[in-house]
Amino acid sequence: MKIVHLFSIRAAASAAGNAIAFSFSQLGVIVSIIGGILFLGEKKTKKELVYVGIGIVLFVTGAILLAIVKSKG
Repeated sequence: MKIVHLFSIRAAASAAGNAIAFSFSQLGVIVSIIGGILFLGEKKTKKELVYVGIGIVLFVTGAILLAIVKSKG
């Protein structure tokens, strides 16, 4: 079972060139969100800030995991 799982990860990593490029290009959204809040003075409730923080953490985690998978392949 583990061998099949490792094989599928390697196959996905070798085919993930476009996925990684697209994911990293979307990291600009994080800059836009933070810039809007800090520099443009967008008002967010505490609940919205928590959701923004969770979203940023998940997005960055996903980008890091994609980079790790690509580097192993």
